[in-house]
Amino acid sequence: MVNLMSNDVRYLDTSLLFVPYILVAPLQTVLITIVLYREIGWPSICCLGYMLVWVPMQLVIGRKFARIRLQTAEITDRRVRFTNELVAAIRAIKMYAWEKPFGLLVSDIRRMEIGRVRIASALKGINMALFFVSSKFILFLCCILYTMVAGKSLTSEKVFVTIALLNSVRLAMGLYFPYGMGQGLETLVSLRRIQRFLMLEEKGQSAEPLSRRGSSRSTDDAMLRLADVRASWISTILPSDTNLLALNNVNFRVRRGELVIVTGPVGCGKSSLLMAILGELPLLTGTIKLGGTIAYASQVPWLFNATLKRNICFNSAADEIRFRKVVKICALEKDIELLPHAEETLVEDKGTSLSGGQKARVSLARAVYHDADLYLLDDPLSAVDANVSRHIFASCIQKYLLHRGKAVILATHQLQYLRHADRVLLLRKNGKPVAYGNYYDIIHKGIDIEGILNTDQNDESDNLKDYNVIEKSEREPFDVAEPSKDVPADSKTFVRLDNRNLSQRETFEKSKSQDGIEPNVIINGDVEAQGAAAMRAQQTEESKTTGTVSAAVYWKYVTLGTGWLSFSFLGLSSLASQALFNGVDFWLSYWCDKVKDAQENGETNLDLHYLSWLAWMYGGLIVLLVAASVIRALLFFAMCMRSSVRLHDDMFACIMRAPISFFERNPIGRIQNRFTKDLGVIDDILPPTGLDISFITLNLVGVLTSVAIICPYIIIPTLVLLVLFSFLWNIYIRTARDIKRLEGVTRSPMFSHVSSTLQGLATIRAYRVEPVFKHLFDLYQDRHTSSWNLFLCTTRWFGITLDFLAFTYIAIVTMSLAILGANGVGGLTGSQVGLAVTNALLLTGMFQWGVRQAAEIESHMTSVERVLEYCSLVPEAPSETKPECRPPKGWPNAGALTLRNVNLRYLQDQPPVLCNLSCHFQPGEKIGIIGRTGAGKSSIIAALFRLYEPEGDIIIDGVSTSTLGLHELRSAIGIIPQEPSLFAGSLRRNIDPFGEISDEELWQALDAACLKKAVEDMSGGLNATISEEGANLSSGQRQLVCLARAIVRRCKILVLDEATANVDPHTDECIQNAIRRSFHHATVLTVAHRLHTVMDSNRVMVLDAGRIVEFAEPHSLLQDPRSGLSQLVDRTGPATAEKLRRLAKEAHLSKRTKNVYRLDKEHVENHSLSYTSDYNSNQEIQWRESSRI
Repeated sequence: MVNLMSNDVRYLDTSLLFVPYILVAPLQTVLITIVLYREIGWPSICCLGYMLVWVPMQLVIGRKFARIRLQTAEITDRRVRFTNELVAAIRAIKMYAWEKPFGLLVSDIRRMEIGRVRIASALKGINMALFFVSSKFILFLCCILYTMVAGKSLTSEKVFVTIALLNSVRLAMGLYFPYGMGQGLETLVSLRRIQRFLMLEEKGQSAEPLSRRGSSRSTDDAMLRLADVRASWISTILPSDTNLLALNNVNFRVRRGELVIVTGPVGCGKSSLLMAILGELPLLTGTIKLGGTIAYASQVPWLFNATLKRNICFNSAADEIRFRKVVKICALEKDIELLPHAEETLVEDKGTSLSGGQKARVSLARAVYHDADLYLLDDPLSAVDANVSRHIFASCIQKYLLHRGKAVILATHQLQYLRHADRVLLLRKNGKPVAYGNYYDIIHKGIDIEGILNTDQNDESDNLKDYNVIEKSEREPFDVAEPSKDVPADSKTFVRLDNRNLSQRETFEKSKSQDGIEPNVIINGDVEAQGAAAMRAQQTEESKTTGTVSAAVYWKYVTLGTGWLSFSFLGLSSLASQALFNGVDFWLSYWCDKVKDAQENGETNLDLHYLSWLAWMYGGLIVLLVAASVIRALLFFAMCMRSSVRLHDDMFACIMRAPISFFERNPIGRIQNRFTKDLGVIDDILPPTGLDISFITLNLVGVLTSVAIICPYIIIPTLVLLVLFSFLWNIYIRTARDIKRLEGVTRSPMFSHVSSTLQGLATIRAYRVEPVFKHLFDLYQDRHTSSWNLFLCTTRWFGITLDFLAFTYIAIVTMSLAILGANGVGGLTGSQVGLAVTNALLLTGMFQWGVRQAAEIESHMTSVERVLEYCSLVPEAPSETKPECRPPKGWPNAGALTLRNVNLRYLQDQPPVLCNLSCHFQPGEKIGIIGRTGAGKSSIIAALFRLYEPEGDIIIDGVSTSTLGLHELRSAIGIIPQEPSLFAGSLRRNIDPFGEISDEELWQALDAACLKKAVEDMSGGLNATISEEGANLSSGQRQLVCLARAIVRRCKILVLDEATANVDPHTDECIQNAIRRSFHHATVLTVAHRLHTVMDSNRVMVLDAGRIVEFAEPHSLLQDPRSGLSQLVDRTGPATAEKLRRLAKEAHLSKRTKNVYRLDKEHVENHSLSYTSDYNSNQEIQWRESSRI
């Protein structure tokens, strides 16, 4: 889509200038042939013959261009799409240390693309070289036929009239016609591509908002009815292909004021059901009838580049009272207070600097703010911690929406809320309903909901309807102590902070809402939000350089594409071709002078032998001219292609090596602009424009030199001409250059807006705000078009001004030569005067065209300048480890991890988001990390992977990570992120991009990740196609693919960044079991909202405001009712609290049993070792074998 806008539409701008010459140029050639016939007779047919040969040749070349253009466009689409995927998932790419394999993949695509561009460039070069010599070649044929065949004498009157006429044919037929033909055919290709896009099937519309297939408003209080709904994302499936169904015979109804919860395992069709209601998923059979308006909160929150308030309201004229109420019930008040400009803070595309929980709450707030009849909520509670989830369900869904008579459909994996629903829809694989009705009725029918989801570890709350806010007096403050630098891993260790943090605790006590909103655990300071807000504050408008494009940019472009030797060859061929171009005219002038001398001597014509010698020399000069021109053009295009390849490769490498802060400050559309429009200009437009400039510059020098040689007196008006030209050029270029830069800057927001709109299309349609986003696009487009139109107007003004200047110069030259010739001054001959005048006549069209191309080259070089700007980005730390700092072979071999006085800042002038963290994780230890949103959990991950450079020291198995290259460090740590990143391509490449893992190991990893059966059912197995962003997999399946990635990496340290937040209980259980099996010897850090995922950890770290508040075994912490973990567990409700405490106790007892067994085993083994050693006193000691047995 972006490529259509950036490159395909561009041809519509340029082709309109030259397409008319497809008709005008042949007509002009015919008229000039008629005039030429009156001068030289039948040899003028050479002009007509030239047209008859040139037109078919251009048609052939044009068709070839069109085919190459189509192939190139398809490859460019792939490159742009894949580059966009990489930039969007850059955080995951860096943490997986996958820059190299994905860089190679982009390089392969680029190599295919540039191969097509090289072919097109060679054809363009040959075509332009033929244009350069076309008039000379036709003139040669005319002269040979006129003298050698017709037997007439070549006079200056005939020759220079013919030259003048052929020069006009040369410009129209040799330049404008090929441009028109080539660009016309390429424009047809672009139009067909645009047409194919415009002819795609439209989303179904009906009379009622978002209604489907004859739907109408119901007469009762039913808001939604689904009857026998079968749907699939594949529209061409057969009735028997039930495995390809997304929904299979779904029937249910939703009334006003009802809450319907949709649940089921991964891939069962929960999100597909909501998409069908929204009209995004086409139905195969059945009907969906809607009785009101819809609001929608997507599973993956969509945010666009605007203020936080506009992201919620879609409109600057917001209802302030409703906005404040919605912010409050969605638990966003505290977050907004910490933003630098409150709700007017800018949120960039995808909300990359917001945490997952913050994005989910903003998306939910958007839905709640819009006063709809039916609310479709796609798992908005999974990305927040248990306490916030509890508050949102009680305050937002129950007290606000349902009490106001709104109908709510909630798709969720959190079964603790099922008992509070009016009805529950339980789905199985392929969207097949298992049960529908009241929760207790379903249970009484003997349907085991938890069994169907294959988990029994979900329920984290009990009776939410009895939910009451804890009063201040009921919550006792807890004292905590500052952790030591090296905290031992003893499970009985209980860490507390000293009195230095009493102010923190007081703030915590005061943070409870006075209006019934339960505060998060340890709400004190959202340091991550503050750091992210500071980062957002650094995001500025795209920089626009001013002044001229520096000579360094031109020089860098040339040196990237050529060395001294090839540059010398290019310079020599350019000078040779221009010398030959002007030398041919001087030879004709010499020929005419010889004819005149012979006539003055009474001879009718030259001697035949001498005439043949003149003709052969003339022909030799033409052949050399053609050869030099072709070599010159091919060398120039080869230089440009090498520069283009280097610029892309260098820019891509620098983007991949840029620190993560660069991507926080620059939206995707801004980066996309460099890889689409700017690189398209460098590939396709800059080379022919540059060659044109070299032709025209040398031609002007040649013309002025020729005139000056013939008549030195003309130097004076020539110098005046050059001064005036320089004056006008300076006036023009200062304006045109900045206008062109402004055009480039105004283009980026347009691309960003389109990219963001496409990503949130379902949400935009759900809220019926398409006109709003269309209006925004129109504004961006108008800004861009106005700058482009201003640039065109400026160029036209300058062209007309220079034409007037050229005509004035021609008049001066002609009059001067006539006066000087009449007075016999300078000894000018007729042929010399003719040569001077015809050369001067070249200035008219050449000036206007040259100025146009000069302006173009200046503007196109701004694209080089913008690409070079990204080629000079300050990189993050080196990828490779210095030889003297290399860790021991096999590092890390245990997984011990130590943090010593670690601080982390997002910006140097901002307060730290991690404050003096010191702790130690034993090898193989399982650590849970909890805390409210923004407490610093994600910042620990950022410090560990050095996404931001931390202060202090992080040590893994005795090696400081600050001494390691980033590739070695990040390759040693595994991660399962909260938001899985998948890429278009094969499943194999998504798991193992290096191609180092055998099929057997990949299948074992998929089996361990509970994905083997699903992959076996996919066409291609390991080579099954994964669509862009993994769109053909469910959210849970995408997360399982990330689990398989972690398994094949076999890292000694694994980080789970809220990996189970967005998955159903079955997938959660799969992930937990796989981690226990595959990483039982690894150190595992689990950042989690779901408390049951950390209850069996060796220790739990509780963070607040970037500091460690508590760090001990869960069971130990739960023994103290004042501990933060204990308070958090208690607030989940009596039943769930009891279950969580039981889990912690069982894990504690299990570890004690294992420790006793391990000690007994060590005692027995030590005894066996001693006996074996004594028995084999005269032999090699074999105790290691005995120990293994």
